[in-house]
Amino acid sequence: MKTEMIALVDCIGHDGNKMGMMLGLKETELEKIFHWVQGLTIPPGATMSCVTIVKPHKKKIDDPYIHPPMGTSVRSDGAVLTPKGPVWFELVFSLSGEEE
Repeated sequence: MKTEMIALVDCIGHDGNKMGMMLGLKETELEKIFHWVQGLTIPPGATMSCVTIVKPHKKKIDDPYIHPPMGTSVRSDGAVLTPKGPVWFELVFSLSGEEE
């Protein structure tokens, strides 16, 4: 089964350094994705600062989403280069901040 969406997970390490993960999702139902986000395991001592869910496209789209931490590695047309070629992101939703 191919990846339907991608989770871009931004964290801050115990040492204050920013780090991130890009995780493929096969789930497309938003309620199930929200539940998945709540159960994410991040490195010990790190704090999750933001989770952004995007839909990848193999063809250029109007107004592609550029994830701020990835800004310097994105092409001028908004594509992220991957081993399988360029991919454009469509923003689905983004959750930021800490939940109590």
